[in-house]
Amino acid sequence: MKKRLLRILLLLALLGAVGVLLVYSSKEDSPFFKPIQDFKILTPLQHVRSEEIKEVLLPYLGSSFWNVPLDEIQSDLARLDWVDKVTVTRSWPDQLYISVQEQFPVARWGDEGLVNREGVVFYPNDIKEFSNLIRLDGDLSRSSDILLMLTRIQPKMKEAGLDVAAVKLRGDGVWDIAMQNGVEVVLGNENWQEHLQRFLRALPALSEDLRNSARRYDLRYSNGFVVGQKDK
Repeated sequence: MKKRLLRILLLLALLGAVGVLLVYSSKEDSPFFKPIQDFKILTPLQHVRSEEIKEVLLPYLGSSFWNVPLDEIQSDLARLDWVDKVTVTRSWPDQLYISVQEQFPVARWGDEGLVNREGVVFYPNDIKEFSNLIRLDGDLSRSSDILLMLTRIQPKMKEAGLDVAAVKLRGDGVWDIAMQNGVEVVLGNENWQEHLQRFLRALPALSEDLRNSARRYDLRYSNGFVVGQKDK
């Protein structure tokens, strides 16, 4: 019993000493004070500029090694345009290590946004270089559903010789799918897979003249689809 009590007292004394040391080491006039002097970026950067990271970190240089607010720095870095995830760690005696996972766009969102692999929309300052990506539109809260729809229909369309240019989910649940050649395919929300398969099976049987003059294929019918033709 006495040995156990002694161990507890020693542990409490040790914790108290560590606490005092941490408080003392955070004071600039303490011999134990170790300021953060520099940082190192551990991951290669493609879109995030090192100057942006430096601008975020500058206010924290000089902070105590032990008390530098890592969570706060991570939150500040996460607000940068192309940052998806970021981790900040300390490296003795005076450095911060920064690991950045950049956003990876797989589609555009409207005129100004991009969509990452998880279906999350982000808004960089400049998206001109991504003008070749497929465009998605709809309610922002449904962005992951719209991306999922693209991944489901794109391979099927490609097999039929159709290249998807844009996918839009209307407020009433109707899908507007635009092709690179300007043709539009309209899908309802119910039984859309069955309706799409029926259309893709029937498409090769349509006459070349009808396919060339087609402007819109409306697949929202239980027994077939309607072909809207271009104005002559």
